[in-house]
Amino acid sequence: MGVVRAVLRDQAQSEEVAQEVLVEVRRTSPRYRPDVGTAINWILTLAHRRAVDRVRSVDATASREHKAALLEQLPEYDEVAEHDEARLEREQVRRCLRTLTELQQSGRHPAELSATAARLGLAVATAPRPVLREQVLRRITTVGQETPGRQAQASPPLRARRRARRRSRWALAACLAATTALGGTTVWQHQRAEDARDQARRTEQAADAVAAVLAAPDARTLAAKLADGATGTVVVSRSRDKAVFVASGMARPPGGKGYQLWFDDGGTMRSAGLMDPDRSDQTVLMQGTLDKASGMGITVEPGGGSKQPTSAPLALMTFPG
Repeated sequence: MGVVRAVLRDQAQSEEVAQEVLVEVRRTSPRYRPDVGTAINWILTLAHRRAVDRVRSVDATASREHKAALLEQLPEYDEVAEHDEARLEREQVRRCLRTLTELQQSGRHPAELSATAARLGLAVATAPRPVLREQVLRRITTVGQETPGRQAQASPPLRARRRARRRSRWALAACLAATTALGGTTVWQHQRAEDARDQARRTEQAADAVAAVLAAPDARTLAAKLADGATGTVVVSRSRDKAVFVASGMARPPGGKGYQLWFDDGGTMRSAGLMDPDRSDQTVLMQGTLDKASGMGITVEPGGGSKQPTSAPLALMTFPG
């Protein structure tokens, strides 16, 4: 449980993974080989592998949920799409008109221009029907000159078009603002995801270092009772020149204090790193090499640690031979 909790940092998932490990131990126990390593080292290795697999699974799930959340936050672009479509149509018409003007000015394609001129000439030369002239003259007598007021009454369509253009501009501006805000949110979420991945990589590297000690062929294990019902287990590998300390049920240290690990070099204590004061169950790769250390100790020190022990040891453990 301590090894799993050190990797997952979540009580519920740690209990679930620990249960899976126990089931796997029971199921695969016939394949255990005492000549490769001790039973406790085999079990701890299984626990570490299961915990790392769970971290990778959770990280993959979080990445999928992050991508789905980004897709859900994308704004609707219907109005902007319509605005862009109209703009592209207007640009296409302008390009066509510019092309026609250039053709006319350069005098190219005379056959096409001659055909167009001929059609225009036919249209002008066509005589109107006699009745059409009478209808036009009769309509002229009934149509008066438009006054400024009436001209103002005829302008609402123009104002409506202007309002529509302004609405399109506001819609475009709002969309750009929403896109900018989304971009800021995306950058923040991306940074959060990068930080989480960095933390996961560091945790995985530390867990791999712990697993290397636990799985070493010469790993030796010693368990001991600590204060207030807590237990501690130290795993030592001389070939790796490393030691791992597994704690379970550790009481929270006093405010501003923390637990510090020490190598015992023949009576001289050498710092081996700090434990997390907020966690009662944890697995710690002791900092530094074994060298000639014959054991280890645990003391309560100031939060930043001490160069030498400043309090009586909570526990002293001799490394197994």
